[in-house]
Amino acid sequence: MKKYSHLFLIFLLIFTLTACAAKADPPVTKLAKASRETADKAQNLYTNDELSFSFVIPDSWEAENYKPVVSIATTQDGTKYTKVDFVFQSDKDNPLLSVMAVPKGSWGKIKKGEALAPVFLGTKGDVVYCYSLPASCPYDIGAKADLYNSMFLLQEDVPKRFSIIGGNSSLEAISTVEGVVQEGSMHTLMITADDGRTLAFAKDVADKTYMDKGIVVGSKVKINYQGTINGTNTGKVNIINVEKIK
Repeated sequence: MKKYSHLFLIFLLIFTLTACAAKADPPVTKLAKASRETADKAQNLYTNDELSFSFVIPDSWEAENYKPVVSIATTQDGTKYTKVDFVFQSDKDNPLLSVMAVPKGSWGKIKKGEALAPVFLGTKGDVVYCYSLPASCPYDIGAKADLYNSMFLLQEDVPKRFSIIGGNSSLEAISTVEGVVQEGSMHTLMITADDGRTLAFAKDVADKTYMDKGIVVGSKVKINYQGTINGTNTGKVNIINVEKIK
């Protein structure tokens, strides 16, 4: 009888240890799953340290269907800037998205081509970030067009995925004011705005690198700026550039 009791105790001990081992497996599996999810998130983030920005890749973009291509382009006034095209299946003429880093004075003069007009994203120092999306699917009806459309981005989705890396940056929206130049000295740029206000901007704002050529007294201009103009107080305004209205 004792012999059977000993055997029963041994069997009970083995059963208990096996059950404990089985219960210990799920945390290991969960940890491995978490590690894969972390790796996936890292793979879905495009980072360009040289241009100081990152972009969260949409889940619908499989790696084999797109490729970031960095190139140098030229604005309408001849200024060079850097852009990153997220090319669809090696078709460089039809990117899914273009992100551009443009000198402040020229960001409004990017050649539009077949894409939609560039949209402001943010600033860092003397650089303005903007993006452009395709106006429509460039392919005929079929599997390729279906894939392209499944990867199509909405305008409001891009800013949510975009981040500027490092300090001295701003994602504040750009405002504009139009008017006629009344004074354009070395110290002040003064305009009479369309609403009748007289607005004076400080010397650093009137820096030629921020202004179109040919702006003189009497010129109609558009001033792109960040910040707020309180009445006629422009002290809290950061000028992006000054464009001559033809």
